[in-house]
Amino acid sequence: MPYIAVTDSEIQSGEPISQSLMQKIKDNFDDHEAKIAGGGGGASAGAVGEILNGSLEADADGDGVPDNFLVNYYPGGTGGYDTTDYVHGTKSWRFDLHGGANTGGGYLETDYIFANRLFFKPIWLAYKTSASSGTSRVQVVARCFNKTKAYIGEVVIWNTVTHLSGWSLVVIHHINSTYNDTEYVKLRFIGGAVDPAGVVGSVWFDAIGVEGYGGRATVPESIVQPRVWIYSWGWSAAGSVFNISIPAGKYQWLVVPVTVSGAVGWTGEMEEAYPADVRCYIDSAYSSVVSSPNATAVTGNCVLNIGGMSGAKQLRFQAKGLGNGWFESPASLRKFYATNFRDVDHGAGTEADTYVKPAV
Repeated sequence: MPYIAVTDSEIQSGEPISQSLMQKIKDNFDDHEAKIAGGGGGASAGAVGEILNGSLEADADGDGVPDNFLVNYYPGGTGGYDTTDYVHGTKSWRFDLHGGANTGGGYLETDYIFANRLFFKPIWLAYKTSASSGTSRVQVVARCFNKTKAYIGEVVIWNTVTHLSGWSLVVIHHINSTYNDTEYVKLRFIGGAVDPAGVVGSVWFDAIGVEGYGGRATVPESIVQPRVWIYSWGWSAAGSVFNISIPAGKYQWLVVPVTVSGAVGWTGEMEEAYPADVRCYIDSAYSSVVSSPNATAVTGNCVLNIGGMSGAKQLRFQAKGLGNGWFESPASLRKFYATNFRDVDHGAGTEADTYVKPAV
């Protein structure tokens, strides 16, 4: 149930405690706890600039729509809660597009959010797309209001048709609201904006405003590679083969830290450096390379894009270099799966995909 104020008459001295009063108190506590569980901290959105129920979990009035959000569909669009595919809590919100010109999809829109004219807090959201035909457009729009909450205009702060497989956490920062009189905004998260070509697919949203919803997980399988010596100029198989199981749908990166060292040899007249390189791979997908220019041990990450992969896989290493170089992946270095982070700098007009949380 939504919040209902307790009246002065209900708490006057000498008045009996009624069942209706206790029910009102219980409902208010339930509403408060639902807002906390939903990621909003339980405070007023208009007062502190937070997005309430950002995990989209709470639906206290049972209307099938996340509390503190408006849901609207474009012509032909449908949607609803998805309790099988999510990254935070126990469900996400999914918009479906069914093809045909200018059809499908919709948007989630927040309540009023306080906006400081001098500083606009970074916006976080998790999203995912899937399409059998066409490419869904995903946007975030700030609808701006003045001190009396009169609408004064809107700003598209993110607009993309470029998507990675699986869930991504988007961080939008250095936001410019454009309108100097802005004191409140409503954020609109658009999944599948109307497209004249038509799209058949879905867009999911979750963890809106929820910073760092669990963007990485330590690999449960053992990937401890003892030291291996490197004796080949070209890429060749090296070390052990590791059987792993990739979780479906959530993670886009497998990050395997390694230490690699080249070598130094004597040619008869002078010392010569022999570099060494190492990478890992699954099927035909190769990671980034960790290199050492000489006999210096270098620790770095083999970063492998596993978007679209799931289930049982074999992780292998390759290395190249001469002169007694070596590499290893000791147990002291943590290996992890990571969700893709998309770093959107609205002020600079740039964005980049990374497995490292953007500094905002």
